[in-house]
Amino acid sequence: MKDPAKISDFLERILPASARTAGAKEFNVLFQEWRWIAGEKLAGHSAVKTLDQGTLVVDVDHPGWIQLFQFDENKILQRAQGKFPQLKINRIRVRLVESLVNSPDWFHAEPRESKPLEEKANPELLKMLEGLKKSLDERKKEEN
Repeated sequence: MKDPAKISDFLERILPASARTAGAKEFNVLFQEWRWIAGEKLAGHSAVKTLDQGTLVVDVDHPGWIQLFQFDENKILQRAQGKFPQLKINRIRVRLVESLVNSPDWFHAEPRESKPLEEKANPELLKMLEGLKKSLDERKKEEN
């Protein structure tokens, strides 16, 4: 069995040189505390990828998670800024990837079984999206 990779080795590969010298320790902690920062549900479908000139880059594995992430973006940004002011995070950029496991920098993950899209649908995500749609529809009716 292969020994697990050190988080420092992983960060060395994904961080720009400027971030490796200033704030590397804080970025490491941010990476480890992503579940608290993003919340359990979003963190389960997202991964912090890098920090580049104040922009925290986060990958998600489904377009629906992008919408939910955008809905909570201010709260997530405030948590990250409050806990890690040294990193000077001023925005978050969310990218869609086919699979967090297959994204180039992901580590310590088991490959996921490939399934048709209808089988991949997460019932919890669908329920949250339906609630979001209902809320938006109600808002639209109020505006008219």
